[in-house]
Amino acid sequence: ILESSFDAIGDRVTEVAHNTKRVQVDMCDGLFVQSKTWPYSHIKTGRIEDNYHIIQLQAEEIGLPLWDSVEYQFDLMIKDPWRTIPTWAQVGATSVVIHPTSCESMEKVEESVKSAQSFLMDVYVAYTFDEWTAVKSNPETLKALTEILTTYQVKGFQSMTIKTIGIQGQDFDDRWADEFAFLHTQFPNLEIQLDGGISEDAEDDIQGVDSLVIGSGIFAEGNPTENLEYYKKLFS
Repeated sequence: ILESSFDAIGDRVTEVAHNTKRVQVDMCDGLFVQSKTWPYSHIKTGRIEDNYHIIQLQAEEIGLPLWDSVEYQFDLMIKDPWRTIPTWAQVGATSVVIHPTSCESMEKVEESVKSAQSFLMDVYVAYTFDEWTAVKSNPETLKALTEILTTYQVKGFQSMTIKTIGIQGQDFDDRWADEFAFLHTQFPNLEIQLDGGISEDAEDDIQGVDSLVIGSGIFAEGNPTENLEYYKKLFS
């Protein structure tokens, strides 16, 4: 779910909540990625704590839409995620996706992971294919990442299967197809999750993964409930 308003997020969640256990909401700050989504689209100070709905959520005056029916995963496509981890926990996220390239160092990646886990949130790390290739080619970075993933028992690895993150409606990046076996070998305890460009055309390229994040394939056109059911049957 990639929306610029809290109400629009509620509309999307309502369309699929009865047929899924978890929804992923993209948090885009306009800095790490070009797009801005709620709550960044409705603040002038840059501080999400100044957003009206964030204030209400923290005060428990309202809850996330249908919070008692679905779990919320926030994909943090934002710079310096460690700064806002406590807020995401306070408003109701049960898990977060951290993009290591949004942090200035692996130490800050570690800080973000530790902070999220201190609030009992599951943590996923995410890379585009080009980012992941750069990590694999640098033994020092790969070692640091592996230590973080294993030491803190990170829940999952999210492959960004599109080339430009923060924008829906892109084609599946099939360069990932040969990487899933390596990921399972390198990180056998991690859930492998794919995000972006998922369609029936990608069926042969996603063997051996654990979960899929689908946005435009469900919401772009047609009936979201029927689209979700279609993909669940297709990939089950």
